Parts: sequence; structure tokens; C-alpha cells
Amino acid sequence: MTVKLYAFTCGTLTGEFAHLMEGGECDITVPIPVFLIEHPSGRALFDTGLHPDCQHHPARRLGSRLAGLFRIDFKPGEEVSAQLEAIDRDPAYRLAH
Repeated sequence: MTVKLYAFTCGTLTGEFAHLMEGGECDITVPIPVFLIEHPSGRALFDTGLHPDCQHHPARRLGSRLAGLFRIDFKPGEEVSAQLEAIDRDPAYRLAH
């Protein structure tokens, strides 16, 4: 049995470390990870990254408070659908039962 794991970075968030951990200092940049697991029984997508709306209107998608706490670096082509297409996987793939 072969299981494959793919890891993608679908944008990053940068903000004050103290917003994420008590006592944190300075700014920190964290990647937004997404994982594709391919198993003989099918595929599983763990998390789906940032919503594409965050590329242009983060406050509309996340709310003004969160969008004000973090700078979002999320460019076209980094969304999970584009990452899947880049490895020849159909983002619309569904298992038939």
C-alpha cells in the first residue's frame, strides 16, 4: 500500500507574536499549510488554506479585527485549487460511493 503526502503553503500571515503566544515579541510570519493525502482508498485534503477573497479583501472575509491584526501575503496561484492543478490533481475531485 502506497500513501503519498503533499504539503503546500497557501499564503502567510504576519503579525505581532504576542497575538499568538503570551510573552511573544516582535513580528512573526506563519505559513498557512494545506496537506493532500493520497491513499489507495481515495484522497483527503486537510485544511484548505485561506479563502481566495483574502487576496484582495481580507477584512470582508476575516472581519476587520483579524484583518487588522495580521498582514496577509496571499497571491494568485497560491490558493489550494491552483496548487492541486500544479501537481495535475483535479480540485473538483470527489470520491464516488
